[in-house]
Amino acid sequence: MWIPIALAALNIGVQLYTGIANNQALKNEAKTTLAKATEANELAVIQSDAAYLAALSESNQSQAELEAQKAVTEKRLNNLKTISVVVALVSAVIIIVYFVKRKSLY
Repeated sequence: MWIPIALAALNIGVQLYTGIANNQALKNEAKTTLAKATEANELAVIQSDAAYLAALSESNQSQAELEAQKAVTEKRLNNLKTISVVVALVSAVIIIVYFVKRKSLY
């Protein structure tokens, strides 16, 4: 009579040990999966930050190029203004000289 009870107790002990071992394996697997997910999330954040910084750098570079083009355009505009003033003065002098010579001919 004691033998079947001992075997049943032994069987229950083996099942408990197996269940505990399986539970521990599942916990370890869950920790590993969580660690991998955390690393993947951190990597995604880093990649997102890198993409943002690259876009920001490209935007800054484009802004700098636009500023350089604006400076060149403003310089050309100032040159054209200077040239137009000089042409206007030369034209005025030519007209004055023309009328002075015309009066002196009569």
